[in-house]
Amino acid sequence: MSRWWVSLCLAFAVMLPARAALDAAVVTRLATGDGDEKVAAIAQLIASGDPRAVPVLQALADGEMTVAAGRVLLVKGEEGLDAVTGEKVSPVPSPRDDVVANNRLRREIESALAALKLLSPDRDARLAAAKELAGGANEAMLPLLKKAVGNETDGTIKPMLELTVAGLELKSADKAQRLAAIRTLGASANPNTRMLLSPIVERNKDGSFLEPDEDVRLAAQSSLTAVEGRLAWSQRVGLAFSGVSLGSILLLAALGLAITYGLMGVINMAHGELIMIGAYTTYVVQNLFRAHLPGAFDWYLAAALPAAFVASALVGMALERTVIRWLYGRPLETLLATWGLSLILIQGVRTLFGAQNVQVENPAFMSGGIEILAGIVLPWSRIVIIAFAMAVLAGMAVLLTRTRLGLFVRAVTQNRAMAACVGVRTARIDTWAFGLGSGIAGLAGCALSQIGNVGPDLGQSYIVDSFMVVVLGGVGQLAGTVYAALGLGILNKLLESWAGAVLAKIAILVVIILFIQKRPQGPLRPQGPGDRLMLLARLYGPKGWLALSVAAAVVFVVVPLLNRVVPPDSALHVSAFGVTLAGKIMCYMIVAVAMDLVWGYAGILSLGHGLFFALGGYGMGMYLMRQIGREGVYKLDLPDFMVFLDWKTLPWHWTGTDSFLWAAVLIVAVPGLLAFVFGWFAFRSRIKGVYFSIITQALTYAAMLLFFRNETGFGGNNGFTDFKRILGFPIATPETRIVLFMITGAVLIGTLLLARAIVTSRFGRVLAAIRDAEARVMFCGYDTLWYKLFVWTLSAVLCGIAGALYVPQVGIINPGEMSPANSIEIAIWVAVGGRGTLVGPILGAGLVNGFKSFFTVAFPEYWLYFLGLLFVLVTLFLPQGVMGFLAKWKKP
Repeated sequence: MSRWWVSLCLAFAVMLPARAALDAAVVTRLATGDGDEKVAAIAQLIASGDPRAVPVLQALADGEMTVAAGRVLLVKGEEGLDAVTGEKVSPVPSPRDDVVANNRLRREIESALAALKLLSPDRDARLAAAKELAGGANEAMLPLLKKAVGNETDGTIKPMLELTVAGLELKSADKAQRLAAIRTLGASANPNTRMLLSPIVERNKDGSFLEPDEDVRLAAQSSLTAVEGRLAWSQRVGLAFSGVSLGSILLLAALGLAITYGLMGVINMAHGELIMIGAYTTYVVQNLFRAHLPGAFDWYLAAALPAAFVASALVGMALERTVIRWLYGRPLETLLATWGLSLILIQGVRTLFGAQNVQVENPAFMSGGIEILAGIVLPWSRIVIIAFAMAVLAGMAVLLTRTRLGLFVRAVTQNRAMAACVGVRTARIDTWAFGLGSGIAGLAGCALSQIGNVGPDLGQSYIVDSFMVVVLGGVGQLAGTVYAALGLGILNKLLESWAGAVLAKIAILVVIILFIQKRPQGPLRPQGPGDRLMLLARLYGPKGWLALSVAAAVVFVVVPLLNRVVPPDSALHVSAFGVTLAGKIMCYMIVAVAMDLVWGYAGILSLGHGLFFALGGYGMGMYLMRQIGREGVYKLDLPDFMVFLDWKTLPWHWTGTDSFLWAAVLIVAVPGLLAFVFGWFAFRSRIKGVYFSIITQALTYAAMLLFFRNETGFGGNNGFTDFKRILGFPIATPETRIVLFMITGAVLIGTLLLARAIVTSRFGRVLAAIRDAEARVMFCGYDTLWYKLFVWTLSAVLCGIAGALYVPQVGIINPGEMSPANSIEIAIWVAVGGRGTLVGPILGAGLVNGFKSFFTVAFPEYWLYFLGLLFVLVTLFLPQGVMGFLAKWKKP
């Protein structure tokens, strides 16, 4: 006998009802009636509450019901059961007429089976049925649902059934029954209750109520108010938990940085990669447990936590001993060196584990959640991470305040010379302290692997937030770090509920910028004039003018001839790609000169110049998009991305962008105005050093998030592309490319001459004095605000012009140009070439981008190693850049 036959017989035997059989007339209509009769028969079977209706309805849904010899049979092969009595029929008589269920019947059967399963002894089956019927019950099921409510004892299932019954009774013609249902719904905290009660109190278009009975309306309004009050509290609890959860994540990510940056003064841009190492260590430990200890898999985190701490700590200690120990007291140099280290670590992980994300599985005890209120489920993973963050915080506080190592760390950071005098081995303490901060970053990575993706770019997602938390809480203040992390987490979630995730992030960054302006907590130790060797700018002599003349000849004569005259098969031919690449790098050179004006000569390190560059690019991009006209994909006057988003008219800020003159005004005015306003508030607040760098990075990050949004009218994450013409000329022709290249070269030479004129003037000498000793300059009667504001605004304008030249040559502009990483690269170009030299940044931009272009083609898997190593070596061995090295080499 087949397994199907045994199962069906057991079903009938176990579920014998009080009466002998199902109603034969109902079963016959189910098999032979028309569509409405079959639906009515299903309703009668539900109303009966007879468990033997389950196999009958299931057989109809599965196509295993037939009519033979006047009997309705449930058939499998040649075996069958009488649908009414359950009697075995073998063989099945012939001929037979199979019963087919259409889609309408199948939907009715699914609901009916769910209702009948409410009487099942299996709790999981009843819970699944209750959830299915929560939004799909009909009035025919009401008797069975009431019976199920009376029999149900489970505290989770019974409220769900009561809510379903009340929803059906709302449709009753009996006023008393409706009022009772409204009172039942009023006692619920289920969010679906609002959808049931709201229509009762709504009005028609003419102002009349949908519900004519005033008593029913008043009762519904009262119940709706009570429900919304309970739901509001549920939402507040959920919001508070989400805020604390986010705050604990920020705290974990920032605790290690609170030591390396807050206590030691090291701007560790590789902190995110130390978090990443902890996450990947967790992944490795997980795989070892899965392969060798599958029975103890749920305990792999117990081994992963110390492993992640040790792995990140060892890497951090190695970085400190080899690179960072030579850069103490030079915080901005540590920024550049550790940025290079971060690139090396990212590429190392990509080489070992691949570029794709890897999966880290939660142990069983971190899966699922706990429902504290209706609709509010607290995930166990988040609860565990909150507890873990508090434990790490407590351990870190005890270590720093109650142990010998903590005492030495605090002594060295407060007064290194005195600590050395009393016998403290300061170099060893530096290594242990940096290892401690790195190990805590590894613990953060282990925790973060349980709630998100683990990939090579994991650390980049948290580095900006980590710095914001440490700076906002107060450099060197552990308690402030805690307050800042939790405060930012809760504030972020509050703003998200009001304005969405992206706008909330932007608002948070603006708040941080304003806070740092008003209350910077302890600026870093100022650098004196002897801290760096500056190559003073001189007026160009004969050799200088000769060099400029040679550069101009290359730009205006040599390259155009090699591109347009020399045959393509010649070794001397410069390809169209070569022309475009050279033009792009010259745009970067303009930005490098602009950065050198503010950093090399005014001492203002900006990590936001990528924003000004991108704004100029967007100004040109808007003009180029308008020039496409009806040549786009949709053949309309609006840009294609606006047509795709179903926009009907141009946004107000696109007005006039079809004019090149207006676009030129935007290219200059928008970066300049933004820089002026930002600089006015920042410089008036005496924001300097690292604090200024961080808030410029925050400004850039906020702008990037804003431009990623489609509704801002800048093309979202795709930006602008597919340009056709510029000033009426086809943009892709070789002639246009050469002209753009020559214009870019002319602007680069003009920028260099302008910058040289500024730094060799009296204005430039005042700038250098402000850089070296601003307090003394102010004492001499100079208003330093206007000097810094002028050079800052001019630098932003030059970046905007460079961005405008960049876009038509590269053919695209998107928010990625505003990424903080791009702005950091700009600073690195200047550092590589040599700050305060003007020519050095041009050389640095050319070297870095030239190497990047070469290595990405020749060694695509290893180019980050070369680039990162270049940054580290230049910072360690060429603190004044290439130009500084050349100046020393020329000395006799």
